[in-house]
Amino acid sequence: AFLNLSAATISQDVLKNTLSSFSKEIRNSFITTASLRGYSLALLWSPLEIMVAVSLFATGVDYVTILPWLVFIAVVAYLLDSVFGRLYYKKYTFEDVGVDQQPKINKKEITKKMIQFVFALILFLTLVVLIGNLIHLNFILTVTIIIFPFAFIWSLLMKRRRSFWTIGWNNWKTKTNTMQNFIVLFIGLSLFSTSLGDTSFLAVIQKPLSFVSDYPMLVLFLIQAIFVLLSMFGVHPIATVGILTGIITPLLEVMNPVSITLVLITGSVATFTVGTYGLLVTLTAMGTEQSPYRITIQNMPFAIGLWIVGTLVAYLLL
Repeated sequence: AFLNLSAATISQDVLKNTLSSFSKEIRNSFITTASLRGYSLALLWSPLEIMVAVSLFATGVDYVTILPWLVFIAVVAYLLDSVFGRLYYKKYTFEDVGVDQQPKINKKEITKKMIQFVFALILFLTLVVLIGNLIHLNFILTVTIIIFPFAFIWSLLMKRRRSFWTIGWNNWKTKTNTMQNFIVLFIGLSLFSTSLGDTSFLAVIQKPLSFVSDYPMLVLFLIQAIFVLLSMFGVHPIATVGILTGIITPLLEVMNPVSITLVLITGSVATFTVGTYGLLVTLTAMGTEQSPYRITIQNMPFAIGLWIVGTLVAYLLL
């Protein structure tokens, strides 16, 4: 949840070596499906994912209210994808590495680190919820305020204060000086989403939803479909949320805001696996030397499956 992009690229490098005995087509297929889908399922409930925060801000729903349902959707999607993956790849035989060739692993040390990580994650989420409710801050601002002091205090507990400052300062300088693309994105998005409500173009987007307004299931499914369709033409999901804000506001008065939030999050996160011009799809295409459109086609069944699971859960909560 904290290192999702790094985890995705690292797992792809590991899979390249582990699956080197297979043909390039099979290897790329497995890397494309396993790493991108795992990446999206981690972001589905992550408190640090911007799409989760933006969706909560747009609907006004509390993170603690939506978290159990997001985890439930992630688990269901993971189990379904694992079953279909097992059926698809069972015809290929994987030769295990010999015992003598396997590196020695300190299981106790790994278990200890994992327990520490899970404890840190639970503690961070608890602090975000408690402080947000006590001071009455929105979710995005609460995470922004808490994350630095939390990370610093955690580095003190781990006795890594020097590493925290050294690595953190160097990354701060590097990342801050390369954020011009985000500045352009958010300034342009602000102007676009604000002015859109005063134009007739919004009515064009609202028409498909107005035709199915009497069918909540179709409304929920259509919202998610808009995310993926626009992402295939290079529209960032944050921009899509800005476009949909004027549409979903009336829906919040007649539908459960939790249901709307669920479809916004699942729809936006699904784009990470099929967004032809998205960051991870582009990086995966470069790393595996294949067309990003091929990656989109391979992961489209997963994206549709995530729509269906998210829509069903949201519909049951209406």
